[in-house]
Amino acid sequence: KDIHPKIADLNKVVKVDLTILDAFRTLRRHGPTGGRLEDVDNNVENARRLVFCVDPVAVDSYGATLFGYQGRDIGYIRESYEAGLGEIDFKLRGFEEVTV
Repeated sequence: KDIHPKIADLNKVVKVDLTILDAFRTLRRHGPTGGRLEDVDNNVENARRLVFCVDPVAVDSYGATLFGYQGRDIGYIRESYEAGLGEIDFKLRGFEEVTV
């Protein structure tokens, strides 16, 4: 029933070269496939972001912050980090903000 160990295990089997987080518009309610426009967070502090990184743990840890969490708060992110599959402190991965 607990999906977090299963997601962490999947990270052990499926190796990725690049992880992309599309947070251009963040759906806050009724997701992941439903929702209405009023369910989308249009706060400029949290929206209009695209994240690219070779470290899937760092990307998901960063994504957690968009919802007010830290990577350690999310089971599969913490378990993936503890298994040595990536860095939970995304700032150590040299994230750089680029405005286009």
